[in-house]
Amino acid sequence: MPTEISGSTGVNKIQDDTVVAADIASSVALGKVLGSEFIRQSSETAFSTTNQVTPTDMSGMSITYTPKSSTSSLFLIATLTSLNVGTGSYQGSFFQLTLSDNTVLASTGRTGPGNSAASQGAMAISAEYTSHTAGTAITFKGRVATYGQYSATAYAYDRTIMLLEVEAN
Repeated sequence: MPTEISGSTGVNKIQDDTVVAADIASSVALGKVLGSEFIRQSSETAFSTTNQVTPTDMSGMSITYTPKSSTSSLFLIATLTSLNVGTGSYQGSFFQLTLSDNTVLASTGRTGPGNSAASQGAMAISAEYTSHTAGTAITFKGRVATYGQYSATAYAYDRTIMLLEVEAN
């Protein structure tokens, strides 16, 4: 049955100002959130003091989660606001979301303006992880690196990781 909009009767499928699952086509699969975790660090932290193209772990930027279902999906979103201050040009940084063994799930490209001794970047990455077993804990972490022609000190400001475990219908 198509949705009809009329000046005298309004929308014929939404009668009480609410939308419920029955109002949505039956072909739409709705998932259920089984669990979630969230961390936020907002203090200024120096995470690198030299030009490093190999990422390093960020203190306080890890989540250990035990999935409730083996058939669910784990959705992760990580954000980082950083400032790189260097002694030369072409300074920048990149940010990764990894497993505890440093297997990369997602990574930003290199951020930074190029020919500048200071660069700022807001980075956000997301990943879906499905290779898990119910009841077995998994650790996810944020890693970061600087790059440039000369040494750089990078400072991290607001940093977050959010995890949602979603079971599909």
